[in-house]
Formats: sequence, C-alpha cells, structure tokens
Amino acid sequence: MSLRSVVSKFWTHGRALLRGCRHDYHWRSKIFAHNLRTESRSSPSSGVQKHYENARRIFANNILRRVTNPVSSDLRKRTTQQLLYGNSTPFFAFVGISLASGSIISKEDELEGLCWEIREAVERMQDSLFEAESDLFNSDEIIDLKKFAIGPFIKTGSNAAVYAARKSLNKDYDKVEQPAVTFDTKSHISGFPFALKMMFNFDIESNATSILRAMLRETIPARFRFVSSEFAPWMQSMYENLTILPPHPNVVMMHCAFVDFVPELPSSKLEFPAALPPRINPTGFGRNKTLFLLMKRYDTTLKEYLEQHKVEGREAILIVAQILEAIVHINRNGIAHRDLKSDNILMEFGDDGYPNIALTDFGCALAEKNSGLVIPFRSYDTNRGGNAALMAPEVACAQPSLLSGIDYSKSDGWAVGAMIAEILLGWNPFYRSTNNPNPLFSTSYKESDLPDVPGPPILTALYKSLLTVKPSQRPSAEFAANVLQLYLWSPSDWLKSVNPPSNTEIMQWLLCLTTKVLTTTSFGQRRSEAEYRLIGSFLSRLKLSSLKAALFWLRSLQQ
Repeated sequence: MSLRSVVSKFWTHGRALLRGCRHDYHWRSKIFAHNLRTESRSSPSSGVQKHYENARRIFANNILRRVTNPVSSDLRKRTTQQLLYGNSTPFFAFVGISLASGSIISKEDELEGLCWEIREAVERMQDSLFEAESDLFNSDEIIDLKKFAIGPFIKTGSNAAVYAARKSLNKDYDKVEQPAVTFDTKSHISGFPFALKMMFNFDIESNATSILRAMLRETIPARFRFVSSEFAPWMQSMYENLTILPPHPNVVMMHCAFVDFVPELPSSKLEFPAALPPRINPTGFGRNKTLFLLMKRYDTTLKEYLEQHKVEGREAILIVAQILEAIVHINRNGIAHRDLKSDNILMEFGDDGYPNIALTDFGCALAEKNSGLVIPFRSYDTNRGGNAALMAPEVACAQPSLLSGIDYSKSDGWAVGAMIAEILLGWNPFYRSTNNPNPLFSTSYKESDLPDVPGPPILTALYKSLLTVKPSQRPSAEFAANVLQLYLWSPSDWLKSVNPPSNTEIMQWLLCLTTKVLTTTSFGQRRSEAEYRLIGSFLSRLKLSSLKAALFWLRSLQQ
C-alpha cells in the first residue's frame, strides 16, 4: 500500500469518525490506528525500504508535479514553498541534476516558484555587493565638510554645483571648532572617487530642519543621512513618509547627505557668485547653510556624451535598457522621477568601453508612501513635476477637480521614449533647437507627428510605442525593459521559429543566465560588467508571465 493511499484512507476514515458519536471517538480512532499498524506488518512487501522509496517518490512529486488532490493540496503547497523558497544552493544543485536527467520542471506554478527563487538568489548577491560598496561611515560618525578633501570643480547646474572629493586624511578635524575645509585643486581628478554636490540655497532658513524639509526629495537615493542636533523631532514623520529607495546598479550611488556651512570653494565666485552667501560674496543671495550630497563620481552625462559621440546599434540598446531598468526600479518602489532628461543620466565607462548608466537628480520626484504613483489634483497649484517639455500627455493635460488625480505610473516611460529619439537622432523632438525649430508639444501632438528615427528596429518600435498618447495603450517601462532584455540575451531562434519556446527551454535559458551571474565574481571577457549588471537587474525582478508577454510582443514584431 502506497503512502498516498494510506493518507487518503486515513482522511476518509477520519471524516467518518467525526460523523459518529463523540463518546466513542477515541475508541474508534485507536482501533483504526491498530488496524493500520497490523496491515503494515502483515505485508512482507511493505517493509521499511518500500515505504522509504514511496515517501521519496511522493516527496519529489510535491515539487515536480501540480498537486491535484483537493484533500492534501494545502499540505503539499506548503511543502513546495518550503522547498522552493529556501536556501538557493541545494535548490540549484537539485535543478542541475534535473537538467542532466531531462526531468526539468514543467508546470506553470512550479515554474513561477523557480523564478521566485532566482529573484531571491540574485537579490542576495546584489545586496552583498551594495553593502560592500557603501561601507564608508559608521552609524554614529559625525559627517560634515571637514571629513573630505575637495578637489577640482566639475560643473554647475541650475540648482547645484559639483566638485570632486575624497575622504580627508586629516585626523584632527574633530578638534577644529569652526568649519574648516581641505582643498586639493592640484591633484588629478582621477584621485577623487567621489562627487560632492552642493545645493543652492536662496530662501531656506539656515538650519538643518528647514533645509532637509525643503530638499528632502534630493536625498531619496541616499544610503545614509546625517541629522545634527538642530534636527527637530517633529521632522521624523516626514522621514517615515518618504519612500526609501533600495540601491540599484542604474541609480546614482549616493553615499550620504548632510547639512553644513557654505565654504568659499575654488572657482565659486566665478562659476556661481549669486548662490554664495554675503559673508563670501557681498552681492550674493545665498544662505549660510545648505545641503551637501556625497555621490560616486561619474565620467559624464548622457547629454554631454551625445554632443560628442554618435550612438547607434548595440550601444544604443544597452543605454536605453539601463535607463528603463532604473525607471522600473524606482516605479516598483513607489517613486516617479518626473524630471527625466539626458542631463539627469550619468555615465561611466569601464576598461571594456561599455557605458554604465545611473539615474540622478530626484529633486522633483514623487516619493510619498501615502500617495504612491497617483496624487490628487484638485487645483492648478499642485506640483506636476520639473520638466515641462518632457511631461507625459496625461500629466500635462490633466484638469483639476474635486475627485481627479494624476497617474504617474507610465509618465517616466513616456520620457524614455523621447530620449530614444534624442539618442538616435541627436536631438529631441520635444525640444526647440537648430535641428528642430518647430518642436512637438505633449499637450497636442499625435503619433503621426513623431519623426522617423534611424537605428535598430527594436528601438524604433519601442520609441513609437512609448510615445503613444493614451496611457492605456502605452506599454509600461517594465514591459519595454523586458523586451530589450529578451532581445539582447535570448537565443536568436526564439524570434525566428514558428513555434514559441517551451517552458523547459525558457527555464533552461534562465538558469544558465542565473548561473553565470551568480558564479561570475570577477566579470569575464565575454561580457562587460555593465552587461552582467543589466542581466542581474532583469533576473532580480523576473516573472514568467511578464517574460512570456514580452516574448510574444517581440515575436510578433520580428515575424
């Protein structure tokens, strides 16, 4: 008698017992248990070894087969979850044996469970990498400008100035009572791994509470915020309502944020005199204190790179895919950037020459836990975002009323569509320029008004799709990212063959990608670090249903 039959018989007799009288319930159950033991001992073929083999076979069925028995479905579901969602090392070893023997998982629900395990394994690897990269300060350490040596001036923008920086070698900085900053303008910029961003403060009171309250969104990607004794306790509620953004390879690495006095920086009187306080520049309009952001130093911005290089082919696809992955990450965490443009895309290049993309400048972002990606729109005084030229139609055309709201779930993806045109054409169709004297307006354009763009067909198709006027007909940023990831890494015959790939083929491909990402500690020569990070971003949010939907769209485009 198999273990499955024993369980079924036990359940059937148990229900019969419950229908009986309560006074003889215990007596009947003892007789039933005695009969089971007698039956087990009476059969020579049902010894310990046979029961062990049956248990092991049913144990495997709980993983490899959909449970159809309604009696034990709940028990088997819990068993499967415990086995699939535990430690990834023995699980991947088990899957490797299944691949070698040709018995790979084939059911939809168990395949989704495997996708869950892949996500967990890749996320754990990424978390360990991010933790190693951000180990700069202690939790009880006081952070101010005396901690750093400020190097060459990098650039200035409309609301901030950026300088190269590194950690100071001065061990006596805590003994200095007044703000004292170390400068090193003679060393090469390569010796400064950080970028120190000083926000311009024209009208905010010079105390930490007021400055952090006004500039809190700038600190969204910060991994550490230093709060001085000036910080008011009631501000804690604002911090708790602010969405925390986990680290991501395509979001700027911001190590810390702190408030300090504005020093007289090199070239400051020449580059941004109006932003300086009167104690430094008598004709300046700045306040004495402001917010400082310590970030990783990148090589350039996407706008500057496009002014000097023509981007096409695979490089263009990699850039757009990384931008989309950044948008997917912030949207999944309840954040809308609302100021997406090529100026706010940072770039760095490794030894292999491949670009790594990082999204920055969250000053206009929507990042409140209470609202998510939809905000009430009751009056025109509501802040819609920062970049009017690249404001999605549903945002730019919104009309206020008592019950209306603005949905930003697809607005950042729309701005990516406009940037695809900027990358492939060299100019943005929604910006006025010498190449585009009559720009389009997001409030009135039609899809037929969009200019044709050169480049890979996959990008031109996504460009038209992401710039669809109606958000209900527009793909999400996550869908567009999945399309590009499949285009980059999936087997080429998946797009050319008549029949789509089977579940087994999809999972074999995903397991191969996962194995390469998890086992590649020092990135090999076949793929660049940026490519492996891109694959890791894809695997960390993997869902089988989303993957199949993107594959169907991609196959319909190719055929």
